[in-house]
Amino acid sequence: MIPMAPGPSSGRAQRRRLVAFAPDHAAAWLALAAGLGGAAASVPALERAARLDPGSAETHHALGLALRRADRLEEALDSQRWAIRAKPDFLPAHMSLGNGLLDGGAHEEARARLQRALALGPATPECWYNLGNANQGHDPEGALRAYQRAARLGLGLARTRVADVLDALGRQGEAEDLLLDSLSRPGTDVASAIEHLSGLLIRRARCSPISWICRWRAAPTAASA
Repeated sequence: MIPMAPGPSSGRAQRRRLVAFAPDHAAAWLALAAGLGGAAASVPALERAARLDPGSAETHHALGLALRRADRLEEALDSQRWAIRAKPDFLPAHMSLGNGLLDGGAHEEARARLQRALALGPATPECWYNLGNANQGHDPEGALRAYQRAARLGLGLARTRVADVLDALGRQGEAEDLLLDSLSRPGTDVASAIEHLSGLLIRRARCSPISWICRWRAAPTAASA
């Protein structure tokens, strides 16, 4: 007989046995947290790992992410700050702290933190994307430049954000053309692009649905572009 592969519950049981065998090892608690799935369920294990290894930026960063997903924002921010104290140039913690500050409405501090993340990873498209989010309500032109840079670096999601800002700036024609072009590009959220494009066309009544379908069919495919 071929033995049945262990399922998720078996994996969790093994991790719990590991914690019982090595309760003073942070790695055991990190393994347990990785197998628990949901943010709220993983927080206690990550908290234990952070107490056992207070100098690990990666552990405090992981704890901060879990706390944020569990809607414990202030604790999440504290964890990311702890990660940065442990490793001042740890880009993921700067990015996560900036995003958390943005969630909490601290826009100026969020922008400063995201600028620091960008200085650490200027070729990281997510850094440009997050900076665009921080600038969108304050500096739309700056947000546009940041989203455009993220799109050029290969982040398909940024293209719909570029279109959003172009639309807000009254440049609906450019937004429509960008979204139409995005449909044939890899990495694009096609459903989101179609939703945005349909909204533009309906609102502006620039063309009929039939003519839009003809333009879509005429657009180059990813293989031929």
